[in-house]
Amino acid sequence: MTAQRQENIWPAVLRALLAIRRDQHITTLLDSDALTLLNKSAASGYEYYQQLRLLIANTPLSIVGQKLTGYLDLNRMGNLVVAMITSANIRESVALLKRYPCNFFASRANLDVVSDERVTTIRWHSSAD
Repeated sequence: MTAQRQENIWPAVLRALLAIRRDQHITTLLDSDALTLLNKSAASGYEYYQQLRLLIANTPLSIVGQKLTGYLDLNRMGNLVVAMITSANIRESVALLKRYPCNFFASRANLDVVSDERVTTIRWHSSAD
């Protein structure tokens, strides 16, 4: 995945979570902080992660689990990401990841997928890029 695509994913997830919270009438000052972050032109992935962590901790997981995919702005995410999150199950999603690792990882990164009847393990080793 290009750096630009990767940068677009986390704001899209944050916007989706904010929309869920708005529609469920559970907005707080955390939502204002998240909106401020979204308007910040040079926010880092770590800042988005921190904001998502705070919002998810203050949102019922049953709501997030049922609704998040329906709220995602798929236009801002890559085709592969859309395909992965809309796969029928995790095995199909992992198969896509295994088939197109260069879209997510640097070309020298190693990706290993080991699967049995009950557990699928994905490991990737840094390419030091």
